Amino acid sequence: MAAKFVKHKDIDPGKWDNCISNAANRKIYALYNYLNIACECDAIVYNDYEAVMPLPFKTRLGVMYLYQPFFCQQLGVFHTKEYDTKNHVDFFALISKLYKYGNIQLNYYNHTNEGEIIIDKKHIVKNKTNQILNLADDYHTIFKNYSVKCKQSIKKGYNTAANITVQNDIDIALDFYKSNYGHRTPHVQMPDFDRLSSLLKLKEFNQEVYIYNNPDTKQIEAVSVFIIYDNQIYYMLSAAIGQAKQNCALFYMMDEVIKKYSGRDYILDFEGSMIPAVARFNIGFGAVEQTYFDFRFSSNFSILGRRMLAKRN
Repeated sequence: MAAKFVKHKDIDPGKWDNCISNAANRKIYALYNYLNIACECDAIVYNDYEAVMPLPFKTRLGVMYLYQPFFCQQLGVFHTKEYDTKNHVDFFALISKLYKYGNIQLNYYNHTNEGEIIIDKKHIVKNKTNQILNLADDYHTIFKNYSVKCKQSIKKGYNTAANITVQNDIDIALDFYKSNYGHRTPHVQMPDFDRLSSLLKLKEFNQEVYIYNNPDTKQIEAVSVFIIYDNQIYYMLSAAIGQAKQNCALFYMMDEVIKKYSGRDYILDFEGSMIPAVARFNIGFGAVEQTYFDFRFSSNFSILGRRMLAKRN
């Protein structure tokens, strides 16, 4: 047996999630129920679910192509520890036969060394950056690695502590985010936010929503949303305005999460950004950078694919 294409209707959900849960490079984005909400998705399966690769697709002008769905930072090949990554060759060779063009983001374990990607189409691989923080050390050890500016901001953030509550109401946080930050992502439409709400409420996850209410106006001025799955904590979204922004409420919220889960086998995934200001916030807490890969390919005869290749950002 080897890599084979599997239509969505033929995927075995139990075997799929067993592979993801035991994968050396597991991510919530690849869970069966998460993908079902995020996109239409076929797959490539290696042997008896020793490794899997989601294939999110769309159709344009009658041509099916791969794309990266919203709220799925990293996909690509997910595999057990016993899997030989040299077999990535089979996955990419099969993709090349199935699709004329596509743009997908491969996870940090899908190293793109020469020889691992064999594809008979023009392709580009671009590095992207995520930030993660290992919380295994005790809090005081982790705190020592905070930047000076981060420590100062947390100290200032203590002014907001009495007005912060922790709950699991995803929709309150999303409504605040849409109202105050939605204009920053005009390509994300209302149906996309509805989809995000469903993703964040999946029964597989624990949700922690930090909300700051202005003590005078009683209005929400800051939110931070964290999703906990297995030993992974995902910083899904945040927003701050007014007094909360001035008093660094988001720094205080993040420090509280780190304090709560430190000294245990947790990884805090900042869902890192290529935006310098966001990356600085993450790195200020001692997060380290982790590379993943933007993979684009196109046949020479695909006009839409060539346009996609030309779009570098």
